[in-house]
Amino acid sequence: MELIFAIVLASAALLAALDYLFHRAVVRRNQVRAEERARVLVEDAERQGEIRLKEIELEAREKADAVEAAFEQETRKKRADLQAMQRQLEDQERLLERKAALVAQKQTEMEAREVSLAERDTALAARQQELGKPSGSSCARWSPRPAPSRRRS
Repeated sequence: MELIFAIVLASAALLAALDYLFHRAVVRRNQVRAEERARVLVEDAERQGEIRLKEIELEAREKADAVEAAFEQETRKKRADLQAMQRQLEDQERLLERKAALVAQKQTEMEAREVSLAERDTALAARQQELGKPSGSSCARWSPRPAPSRRRS
């Protein structure tokens, strides 16, 4: 009976060892599966993060491009406005130069007329003296009529 007892005891020890090894293998396998699953989740999260980061970078680039395009458009518009204003100023400057030239020409003509009239008055006074008329004649006292006043409404 001791032999049976020894066999039963050996069998129980063997079964206990097999049970321990089996549970250890199951635990190890579960641990490996859990680690693999965790690794896959981490890699997936990293990929998702990289994708989201690229999306954000793309959105930022698009916004920057839109802002730059708007700035360039505004700059072109302002440049065109400035060029139009410059052309307008140049046109006004040319017009003022023409008006100044006309005023100078009219002033020269007026001065020439004044000289001509003064020469005529001198010649007339000399002729009247030759004819024997006194120098205080009505022609010598002649003065131009004042210009009629212009009413502005």
